[in-house]
Amino acid sequence: MRHRVKRTHLNRDYDHRRALLKNLVRSFVINGFIKTTKPKAVFLRPKVERLVRWAKKGDVNARRKLLADIPDGKIVSKFIEDAKVFKDKQGGYTKMVNLGTRLGDRASMVKLEWSKMPKKEVSVKKEEEVEGKKIKKEVKDK
Repeated sequence: MRHRVKRTHLNRDYDHRRALLKNLVRSFVINGFIKTTKPKAVFLRPKVERLVRWAKKGDVNARRKLLADIPDGKIVSKFIEDAKVFKDKQGGYTKMVNLGTRLGDRASMVKLEWSKMPKKEVSVKKEEEVEGKKIKKEVKDK
């Protein structure tokens, strides 16, 4: 019987499951997406949604809550900046896209990504010729 068993264990003990969750959250925040198995994505999604709600607030208390789960100040600052895109949204910050099955063990794979991707500035170097001289110029695209 499954009395008092409310969460997925992912065939790991508590410490391993907690470390796995922290690593998945960190990778997701850095890259903006993550390719993983469906059970791990289902396990990760509520945690990311909760962290986005804290990041939207952006105050000192929220920053401390985020630092408890992502122990890197630069990543937390980036996360707070990216969360400003969701300031008018009340939930549903992530989406799962099915990728099919993995060849080795037929595990169902998904891509967990932001539902509304933050636009990032991309600098492109262009060469311009002015009076016979080539000049490299950085142009920022939005």
